Amino acid sequence: MAFAPLDDGAQVILEYGTSTFTWTNRFYVVKQGWTESDFDTLVDGLETAWGFLTHQPINSSQNFKGVTVYDLRGAHEPVYHWDISGATGYYTGELADKQTAVVVTFYSAHRGRSGRGRWYFSGIGEGQMTNGLFTQSFLTDVHTWVSDVRTVIQAAGFTHVIASAMQDGVALDPMGAHPVTSHTIRNGVPGSQNKRNQRP
Repeated sequence: MAFAPLDDGAQVILEYGTSTFTWTNRFYVVKQGWTESDFDTLVDGLETAWGFLTHQPINSSQNFKGVTVYDLRGAHEPVYHWDISGATGYYTGELADKQTAVVVTFYSAHRGRSGRGRWYFSGIGEGQMTNGLFTQSFLTDVHTWVSDVRTVIQAAGFTHVIASAMQDGVALDPMGAHPVTSHTIRNGVPGSQNKRNQRP
Protein backbone atom coordinates (compact mmCIF):
# COMPACT_ATOMS: atom_id res chain seq x y z
CA MET A 1 0.00 0.00 0.00
CA ALA A 2 1.28 3.49 -0.83
CA PHE A 3 2.14 5.84 2.03
CA ALA A 4 -0.86 7.75 3.37
CA PRO A 5 -0.19 10.71 5.66
CA LEU A 6 -1.91 11.39 8.95
CA ASP A 7 -2.61 15.10 9.31
CA ASP A 8 -0.69 16.51 12.31
CA GLY A 9 0.06 12.88 13.20
CA ALA A 10 2.73 10.45 14.29
CA GLN A 11 3.08 6.76 15.04
CA VAL A 12 4.66 6.00 18.42
CA ILE A 13 6.28 2.61 19.04
CA LEU A 14 6.98 1.42 22.57
CA GLU A 15 9.85 -1.07 22.60
CA TYR A 16 10.33 -3.79 25.21
CA GLY A 17 12.66 -6.78 25.53
CA THR A 18 16.39 -7.36 26.00
CA SER A 19 19.55 -6.43 24.14
CA THR A 20 18.94 -9.32 21.71
CA PHE A 21 15.21 -9.19 21.03
CA THR A 22 12.42 -6.63 20.88
CA TRP A 23 8.64 -6.70 20.99
CA THR A 24 6.50 -3.63 20.51
CA ASN A 25 3.21 -1.87 21.04
CA ARG A 26 2.27 1.10 18.88
CA PHE A 27 -0.25 3.91 18.87
CA TYR A 28 -1.09 7.01 16.86
CA VAL A 29 -1.32 10.60 18.09
CA VAL A 30 -2.16 13.98 16.59
CA LYS A 31 -1.26 17.49 17.66
CA GLN A 32 -1.28 20.57 15.51
CA GLY A 33 2.22 21.90 14.84
CA TRP A 34 4.01 19.37 17.03
CA THR A 35 7.80 19.35 17.26
CA GLU A 36 10.40 16.88 18.51
CA SER A 37 10.42 18.62 21.90
CA ASP A 38 6.76 17.67 22.36
CA PHE A 39 7.83 14.05 22.13
CA ASP A 40 10.71 14.68 24.54
CA THR A 41 7.97 15.58 27.01
CA LEU A 42 5.91 12.51 26.14
CA VAL A 43 8.85 10.11 26.45
CA ASP A 44 9.94 11.65 29.76
CA GLY A 45 6.37 11.17 30.99
CA LEU A 46 6.29 7.53 29.91
CA GLU A 47 9.61 6.79 31.62
CA THR A 48 8.44 8.45 34.83
CA ALA A 49 5.10 6.64 34.76
CA TRP A 50 6.83 3.27 34.31
CA GLY A 51 9.05 3.95 37.30
CA PHE A 52 6.07 4.80 39.52
CA LEU A 53 4.15 1.62 38.71
CA THR A 54 3.73 -0.69 41.69
CA HIS A 55 4.29 -3.72 39.43
CA GLN A 56 5.83 -3.13 36.00
CA PRO A 57 3.87 -5.70 33.96
CA ILE A 58 6.66 -7.58 32.19
CA ASN A 59 9.19 -10.19 33.23
CA SER A 60 12.23 -8.96 35.16
CA SER A 61 14.51 -10.33 32.44
CA GLN A 62 13.16 -7.61 30.14
CA ASN A 63 13.03 -3.83 29.98
CA PHE A 64 10.91 -1.02 28.65
CA LYS A 65 13.87 0.01 26.53
CA GLY A 66 12.94 2.65 24.00
CA VAL A 67 10.48 4.76 22.04
CA THR A 68 10.51 5.36 18.28
CA VAL A 69 8.35 8.01 16.61
CA TYR A 70 7.51 8.16 12.90
CA ASP A 71 6.44 11.56 11.63
CA LEU A 72 3.42 10.78 9.45
CA ARG A 73 2.83 14.30 8.16
CA GLY A 74 4.64 13.40 4.94
CA ALA A 75 6.38 10.50 3.22
CA HIS A 76 9.88 11.89 3.77
CA GLU A 77 9.59 13.21 7.31
CA PRO A 78 12.08 12.12 9.98
CA VAL A 79 12.06 9.23 12.42
CA TYR A 80 13.00 9.93 16.05
CA HIS A 81 14.27 7.51 18.69
CA TRP A 82 14.84 7.63 22.45
CA ASP A 83 16.67 4.94 24.44
CA ILE A 84 15.41 4.17 27.93
CA SER A 85 17.67 2.48 30.47
CA GLY A 86 16.97 0.81 33.79
CA ALA A 87 13.23 0.41 33.21
CA THR A 88 13.02 -3.27 34.10
CA GLY A 89 10.00 -5.49 34.59
CA TYR A 90 8.71 -6.59 37.98
CA TYR A 91 7.73 -10.23 37.60
CA THR A 92 10.17 -13.12 38.02
CA GLY A 93 10.09 -16.69 36.77
CA GLU A 94 10.14 -18.52 33.47
CA LEU A 95 8.84 -16.73 30.38
CA ALA A 96 5.64 -18.00 28.80
CA ASP A 97 5.56 -18.99 25.13
CA LYS A 98 6.52 -16.06 22.94
CA GLN A 99 3.06 -15.70 21.38
CA THR A 100 1.33 -15.31 24.77
CA ALA A 101 -0.22 -11.86 25.09
CA VAL A 102 -2.83 -9.81 26.89
CA VAL A 103 -5.24 -8.38 24.31
CA VAL A 104 -6.04 -4.71 24.93
CA THR A 105 -8.74 -3.14 22.76
CA PHE A 106 -9.05 0.60 22.16
CA TYR A 107 -12.37 2.14 21.17
CA SER A 108 -13.42 5.37 19.49
CA ALA A 109 -16.84 6.82 18.70
CA HIS A 110 -16.43 5.57 15.12
CA ARG A 111 -18.22 2.27 14.57
CA GLY A 112 -16.70 -0.72 12.82
CA ARG A 113 -13.23 -2.21 12.76
CA SER A 114 -11.69 1.03 11.49
CA GLY A 115 -12.71 2.66 14.76
CA ARG A 116 -10.94 0.13 17.00
CA GLY A 117 -7.34 -0.69 17.73
CA ARG A 118 -5.50 -3.39 19.66
CA TRP A 119 -2.35 -4.02 21.60
CA TYR A 120 -0.94 -7.50 22.08
CA PHE A 121 0.98 -7.03 25.33
CA SER A 122 3.68 -9.68 25.72
CA GLY A 123 6.79 -10.27 27.86
CA ILE A 124 4.76 -12.41 30.24
CA GLY A 125 5.91 -15.07 32.70
CA GLU A 126 4.29 -18.41 33.43
CA GLY A 127 3.56 -17.21 36.95
CA GLN A 128 1.10 -14.61 35.67
CA MET A 129 -1.30 -17.38 34.60
CA THR A 130 -3.37 -19.87 36.58
CA ASN A 131 -5.15 -22.75 34.84
CA GLY A 132 -4.44 -21.17 31.47
CA LEU A 133 -5.84 -17.73 32.36
CA PHE A 134 -4.08 -14.52 33.35
CA THR A 135 -4.44 -13.66 37.02
CA GLN A 136 -6.68 -10.71 37.82
CA SER A 137 -3.87 -8.91 39.64
CA PHE A 138 -1.65 -9.12 36.56
CA LEU A 139 -4.45 -7.86 34.29
CA THR A 140 -4.87 -4.94 36.69
CA ASP A 141 -1.18 -4.14 36.33
CA VAL A 142 -1.43 -4.14 32.52
CA HIS A 143 -4.58 -2.00 32.65
CA THR A 144 -2.81 0.49 34.92
CA TRP A 145 0.11 0.82 32.50
CA VAL A 146 -2.18 1.35 29.51
CA SER A 147 -4.15 3.97 31.47
CA ASP A 148 -0.91 5.72 32.41
CA VAL A 149 0.21 5.78 28.76
CA ARG A 150 -3.05 7.44 27.76
CA THR A 151 -2.72 9.95 30.61
CA VAL A 152 0.82 10.85 29.50
CA ILE A 153 -0.35 11.30 25.90
CA GLN A 154 -2.98 13.78 27.02
CA ALA A 155 -0.63 15.59 29.41
CA ALA A 156 1.84 16.15 26.56
CA GLY A 157 -0.90 17.84 24.57
CA PHE A 158 -1.53 15.05 22.08
CA THR A 159 -4.75 13.28 21.16
CA HIS A 160 -4.60 9.49 21.08
CA VAL A 161 -6.32 8.32 17.89
CA ILE A 162 -7.14 5.24 15.86
CA ALA A 163 -5.62 5.82 12.41
CA SER A 164 -7.81 4.39 9.68
CA ALA A 165 -6.25 3.75 6.27
CA MET A 166 -9.40 2.27 4.70
CA GLN A 167 -13.12 3.06 4.67
CA ASP A 168 -15.70 0.94 2.88
CA GLY A 169 -12.92 -0.74 0.93
CA VAL A 170 -11.46 2.56 -0.25
CA ALA A 171 -7.96 3.75 0.71
CA LEU A 172 -7.99 7.06 2.59
CA ASP A 173 -5.45 9.79 1.85
CA PRO A 174 -4.90 11.26 4.37
CA MET A 175 -5.77 8.58 6.90
CA GLY A 176 -8.77 9.09 9.11
CA ALA A 177 -8.15 9.88 12.79
CA HIS A 178 -10.70 8.76 15.37
CA PRO A 179 -9.98 9.89 18.97
CA VAL A 180 -9.73 7.02 21.44
CA THR A 181 -12.48 7.17 24.06
CA SER A 182 -11.75 4.07 26.14
CA HIS A 183 -9.84 0.81 26.37
CA THR A 184 -10.61 -2.58 27.84
CA ILE A 185 -9.13 -5.99 28.56
CA ARG A 186 -12.14 -8.17 27.87
CA ASN A 187 -11.05 -11.31 29.70
CA GLY A 188 -8.11 -13.29 30.99
CA VAL A 189 -7.80 -15.61 28.01
CA PRO A 190 -4.33 -15.32 26.43
CA GLY A 191 -4.34 -14.01 22.88
CA SER A 192 -1.62 -13.81 20.27
CA GLN A 193 -0.57 -12.19 17.06
CA ASN A 194 2.71 -13.82 16.17
CA LYS A 195 3.79 -11.26 13.58
CA ARG A 196 3.96 -8.62 16.29
CA ASN A 197 6.46 -10.61 18.31
CA GLN A 198 10.11 -10.62 17.38
CA ARG A 199 11.35 -12.85 20.16
CA PRO A 200 13.37 -15.85 18.89
